[in-house]
Amino acid sequence: MKKFGRRFTNSFIFINVFMLFLTIGIYRHLNITYPFIKVSIGAFLISLFISLAVTIFKLEKGLSWLNAIIGFIVATPSLFVLRYLFGYSIFRYSFVSYLFIIVVAIIYGIAIMVVSRKAKSEANELNLLLPKEKEDK
Repeated sequence: MKKFGRRFTNSFIFINVFMLFLTIGIYRHLNITYPFIKVSIGAFLISLFISLAVTIFKLEKGLSWLNAIIGFIVATPSLFVLRYLFGYSIFRYSFVSYLFIIVVAIIYGIAIMVVSRKAKSEANELNLLLPKEKEDK
């Protein structure tokens, strides 16, 4: 629970900064204002989805590929929260939704590659230690 709280806090800070710049950009270009409470609740929900997805992704129990797929499925509703919050101002065309999903998939794929490389390097280090242990006996 402690790790989840830290992940949630980090994602909440990042999402709030992102939402701040997004609302400022929308206000400057389209002259549309959004209520602060609506944006704050949206940032809370998006942060919750992202931190849950990262927690599922980093689980050591179960199959890693299944955890990655479930984590991506858990992260997807954050895009629908964005669509509900900003509606017409950002998502005028349906391809923007698909573009956001593709961007999230690319970022998630990069995260999977980084974690898999880290796991492989740790496994290689542990495998190198095994012969040394046998020689000591």
